[in-house]
Amino acid sequence: LNDIARFQKVNASSADPTLFTASAEKTAALGNYTLEVQQLATSQKLSSKGFANTTDTVGTGTLQIQFGTYDSGANTFSLNADKPARSIAIDSSKQSLAGIRDAINEANAGVTASIVNDGTANKLVVTSSDTGTVNTLRILVKDDDGNNTNDAGLSQLAYDPTAAAGSGKNLSESTAAADAKVVVDGVTLTKASNTVKEAIEGVTLSLTKVGAAAKLTVERDAGIVRN
Repeated sequence: LNDIARFQKVNASSADPTLFTASAEKTAALGNYTLEVQQLATSQKLSSKGFANTTDTVGTGTLQIQFGTYDSGANTFSLNADKPARSIAIDSSKQSLAGIRDAINEANAGVTASIVNDGTANKLVVTSSDTGTVNTLRILVKDDDGNNTNDAGLSQLAYDPTAAAGSGKNLSESTAAADAKVVVDGVTLTKASNTVKEAIEGVTLSLTKVGAAAKLTVERDAGIVRN
């Protein structure tokens, strides 16, 4: 009885934890809710053309990583004001495929890079660190060979979604950036992350799989008081 916090604990339980899990604060709105996960948020992945060896020279110059939203209808790219662009210098000591991978990862620029061998060639894969359409990538190149958009030198890694393939849009999109879509009691919400905090007051949802509707129960934890 001396610990009022024990009477304020709230539990949030999912009828299908494979679809979503939940946690609740003491201020959570108690009740039963129906949730349907229609889409999970994903990070964009871009891949280069194939190289025979990871030591192959790509080129030198500067990569500028930008984040924003791409409108395919208007063919426009709007910058994400909350994530400033980051520039990564690629000099002769890091001009190989492996060197560029390392330079990107060392820069902590909001993306990660890896090299994937598809059985015939090595490809540089660049992945946005954050999910959601607001974190779509645009990679601009200042190429030391003087041409910033052609499919040669460092500009082989250029990716402007508004440009033409081979002329500034030289990486291929293997996974598109996507927002999470969840329906709560008939109301559809779109979020950049699979962690949703605004859908139900005081409740944090962790979306894990697309699937049919399942029940969410938010209730006082009477058991802990009895214990």
